Amino acid sequence: MSNRIHTQADVTRAVRHLKRVDPILARIISNGNQCRVYRKRSSFESLVRIIIGQQLSTSAAGTIYDRVVGLFNGQSVSAEEVLRLTDDELLGAGVSRAKLRTLRLLADKVSSKEINLRGLARCSDQVILDKLTRIKGIGPWSVEMYLMFVLRSADVFPASDTGIINAIRRLYHSNGNRLEPERIASRWRPYRTVACWYLWQYLDS
Repeated sequence: MSNRIHTQADVTRAVRHLKRVDPILARIISNGNQCRVYRKRSSFESLVRIIIGQQLSTSAAGTIYDRVVGLFNGQSVSAEEVLRLTDDELLGAGVSRAKLRTLRLLADKVSSKEINLRGLARCSDQVILDKLTRIKGIGPWSVEMYLMFVLRSADVFPASDTGIINAIRRLYHSNGNRLEPERIASRWRPYRTVACWYLWQYLDS
């Protein structure tokens, strides 16, 4: 299993390393707020939220997700409950047809035990990436968000995330070379996830 960020002490250890290896990131960290380890949602609920949020702004994704949660009438967000919802209910909440199909596929595989999310969490990041991206509509970025924010894998770098790439280019005067951001991020190992947390915070500020 990959290294995980479980406690604030883990974050502190990662920050100490990042400040030592990268003076530019050290300045961003010192000027920001320390990233916090928050209570996790269930793995299935988190994946539903990530799928709904694909290619949407945070506010739009949150609005649609809240409408979907409202369809559960107080029940937990589970695979079985997703399968009970009709297409019209999900479409009416704002879920696109493509995402509806992905939610159905995920719910079916979890409900049938073809995918055991609890067991999968004990696997390596690469195994998790390979298994979840077999579901049509779940790409590498979605799995990377799942690894970073749900499983809290310490060393994930979402190379296709526009915000992260823009932050690196702005801070490090990186050129348009596709591999340049990955080269810069390599110095942050084994805590690239924590570095990205701070880059997103930098962008938000």
